[in-house]
Amino acid sequence: MNLGIRAETKYPSEKRVAVIPEHVNKLVKQGFKVLVQSSNKRIFTDEEYEKAGAKIVNSLEQADIIIGIKEIPEEEIYADKVYLFFSHTIKGQKHNIPMLKQLIKQRATLIDYEKIVDDFGKRLIFFGNYAGNAGLVDTLWMVGKRLVYKGIANPFDKLKRAFEYSNLDNIIASMSEIGFDILKNGLPESLIPFIIGITGYGNVSKGVQEILHFLPVKEILPEDLKRFSDIPPSPHHIYKVVFKEKDMVKRRDGGKFDLNDYYLHPENYESIFYQYLPYLNVLIHASYWDQKYPRVVEEKYIIDNWGKPDFRLLGIGDISCDINGGVEITKTSTEVENPVLIYNPATRDYIIDLYSEGLPVLAVDILPTELPMDASTYFSSILLPYIEALLKANWKKNFNKLEIPLPLKRGTILYKGKFTPDYEYMKQFINNNQKKQ
Repeated sequence: MNLGIRAETKYPSEKRVAVIPEHVNKLVKQGFKVLVQSSNKRIFTDEEYEKAGAKIVNSLEQADIIIGIKEIPEEEIYADKVYLFFSHTIKGQKHNIPMLKQLIKQRATLIDYEKIVDDFGKRLIFFGNYAGNAGLVDTLWMVGKRLVYKGIANPFDKLKRAFEYSNLDNIIASMSEIGFDILKNGLPESLIPFIIGITGYGNVSKGVQEILHFLPVKEILPEDLKRFSDIPPSPHHIYKVVFKEKDMVKRRDGGKFDLNDYYLHPENYESIFYQYLPYLNVLIHASYWDQKYPRVVEEKYIIDNWGKPDFRLLGIGDISCDINGGVEITKTSTEVENPVLIYNPATRDYIIDLYSEGLPVLAVDILPTELPMDASTYFSSILLPYIEALLKANWKKNFNKLEIPLPLKRGTILYKGKFTPDYEYMKQFINNNQKKQ
């Protein structure tokens, strides 16, 4: 079996790669042929891959297994291939239905990283931590610049965007410097208490908190937010609040919250997150969201409360970045170089800008690419054993007899152009799309 590694083409700023040269070399030494699609913007050069033993090509049509990160153009979906990438199709995302239909037409096998999980449903292959790392940095950068624009000097103005640092170590050094500044000089009086809310407790949230803890942080519980506002806060600390599902929603019938019931019957629950928003300076949305779940921030709340004296929210970092999703005012995703959209509650419109009137939202949906070396190296290291298993598998067998690791089977959406049993529900996305046409 030949392995093909894609050049990422969806975004001009995408520099990540799924398999780094060091790991390509390990595969080559095992006797596998590796084809690498030429790219002049990838964090690792074509020359580095050549030295590792790969063959540099323009097309991956001769590869048997094709590995990438983001979605693949329809014209690069070849017949009878095995594809491994983030397809963003499991929610029926409309913009990716044509790609899904082409995969079916070409009798392709699709394995989605997002669905490669263990026995407990925990994701095994992810960039989440790096999305959280970069998302926090960029959100605080956004807030810092906005405050200076309004005439409020603040330590976050020293931050650069995540991609402007050469690696994670330099980000940590910069955050530590800001942390010492806050400890020594404190925050402006108008920002005290400075409270950052974080939704979720998964990999993305962990990545946010990992970097946040290089600042002088104290944690408070969601239920203590109202009481906390009555206690004289410290100007030399930042306060974080981590919200779990039980904090963000309640049963419509007034019954007791039950996590399993919430996952099974989200229609029986409604959002109560609005009660926390008056106390937050910054919100980082780092939790998974689907259309069946209540929203975290509703557009109507922002419209009704914008401009009130007690509205403290300076900005939102929407790392989850679902358009009109968990954060309803996320009207579009943004680019790495222009990462901020401003939602104007007065006009109910938005603009890609940093200094316009309204509430700023960081809405970059490829945040890990801002740390391309760190993110690619980590991702490749956890992916490598699965690649070896894919290359050794007998793909002539029926799906139920296919001998690949169980997590890979769980992540297989299509097998030779047909939905596997766990993903039969996705037929509705294809059928609905065809009816509309």
